[in-house]
Amino acid sequence: MDQRESTKVKGLAVLLLLFHHLFYSATRMEENQMVFYLLPEQVVQNAALAARVCVWMFAFLSAFGLTRKYMELASPRQAGEIGTFLRRRWISLMKPYWFVFVLLFLASFILFQNPLEVYQRNPVYIFLGFFALSDLFGTPTLCGIWWYMCFAQILLFFLPVCAELCHKFGWSTLILGYLSIQYLGGRDPVTLRRHLPWLFACDPVGCAVRPGPGL
Repeated sequence: MDQRESTKVKGLAVLLLLFHHLFYSATRMEENQMVFYLLPEQVVQNAALAARVCVWMFAFLSAFGLTRKYMELASPRQAGEIGTFLRRRWISLMKPYWFVFVLLFLASFILFQNPLEVYQRNPVYIFLGFFALSDLFGTPTLCGIWWYMCFAQILLFFLPVCAELCHKFGWSTLILGYLSIQYLGGRDPVTLRRHLPWLFACDPVGCAVRPGPGL
């Protein structure tokens, strides 16, 4: 997959993301008095719920691209090189998030609920929120969809381990990964949803590390 193909997939994922957030909620559609002519409202809503696949598409592209960059490091990869790679990628990932976090935190004082009340005036909760780790520890957050930023960090720091395992043991690592994921998050569907991207993130790691015909 080259940069052009990746951009096309990202564009499709963005459109699906927009469609999902516009039409997945029946309450929102009623509040905005939406009128449906070509398709029934229920059909549109079901399609919008299915459009959540965009999240897994982003996860796929992220894992694939990061692994390609990681494997460009000279082999054998030294701890210092891996640390520099992770630090640079982490800062690049978090800088836009930090800007949005600070902006929303300040705006909430005027437009929404007092953010200090959201975080229960607990500095630890604010700290976890600032580093997008609220979802990992189950603490309050200003924005529920920031769970993906938590996942993105986990993916980044787990990637060297997964990539090296795939490089050494090949596709057998992916089979083990699939089996292990089935037991993450217990039986709570909300918790399980947090881990579903792993199913789509493991495949591109293997493809990037062990490219075969047509990959």
